[in-house]
Amino acid sequence: MNTGEQAPMTAWMNRMRDEALRMRRPDVSKIVHVGWAIASYIGPDGTAECPLPTIAAIVGSDPETVTRAKKVLKAVGALTERRRPNLPSVYVLADVADRLEWEEHLHLYVDTRQERRKKAAKEKSIAAAVAALDEEPRAATAPGSEPAVPAPADPGAGPAPTASEQEEGAALTLVPAVRRPDRASRVSAPTQPPLLLSVPGQQAATDADLRQALETQGVPAAMRLYGRGPVLQALADSLATIPPTAGPAPAEWAVPCPECQASVDAPCVSGAGRRGAVHEARLEVWDTATVPCPSCPARPGDPCTGPGGTRRHGIHPQRAALGARTRTATDHTSTGT
Repeated sequence: MNTGEQAPMTAWMNRMRDEALRMRRPDVSKIVHVGWAIASYIGPDGTAECPLPTIAAIVGSDPETVTRAKKVLKAVGALTERRRPNLPSVYVLADVADRLEWEEHLHLYVDTRQERRKKAAKEKSIAAAVAALDEEPRAATAPGSEPAVPAPADPGAGPAPTASEQEEGAALTLVPAVRRPDRASRVSAPTQPPLLLSVPGQQAATDADLRQALETQGVPAAMRLYGRGPVLQALADSLATIPPTAGPAPAEWAVPCPECQASVDAPCVSGAGRRGAVHEARLEVWDTATVPCPSCPARPGDPCTGPGGTRRHGIHPQRAALGARTRTATDHTSTGT
């Protein structure tokens, strides 16, 4: 009996173990654990038949987590799944010879609905905090505001206050209810950049005064004079009136963006609706439609394929690099540089 050769299942499990040790990431280790559970059901014909709830019970996870782990195993080319109508799927272990590209496909495992909800809730709370900072100085320096007048005393509430008590109460009413931190809290409070300070300003601002202050003194000095809210609004108005840049649009604008839904010849926008950097998803769509792939037989317009001709999740890094060089050459040709 030749003990030097390993059975296909043992060789596959050892190869996946080496990948987990190489990556040293908890997510990869959990995915390999799911792969081991599937491999333990390999039969004499080289296939494994194991229902999804059974795999989840073995690894101690929920079926949704197991499904995401299987997506990564199939995307990196370590596992093949054959679906059968009204029967559990059959799995086949692929021949893993080279290093697997985990980084390109881990988003299939970590991008869950719970994470997306947490991210959306965090962005909402940040937007609410920023809005509260904008409203606070405006309310404190609103022109024409009058101090609150005390309500007339109730006849049954007791004797009327004396003249000195009334004067003292009126003086107290005129004092704005602003909480001033003591010296210890001011020293221990973290410092913030000038643009994040909620300064109320010292003077009433007009559009001409704001423009002149921004041009001659800069943003921090303008905020100290007129307040953070009016200065930010003036900056936003000035950006909105800037005409579009003359000349050809970037090459990647020739395709729509699947992430922010930007149309053709329109820039990508951030979650707050402002113009931002081009999304990776848009660059991937442009690369797929424009350049061939040096790593697989995919031609322009065809998606990249993995081992066995199966469609790949995403494009190869070599195709992305070729697309970047092509876009640079296209932009230089359009601008004449």
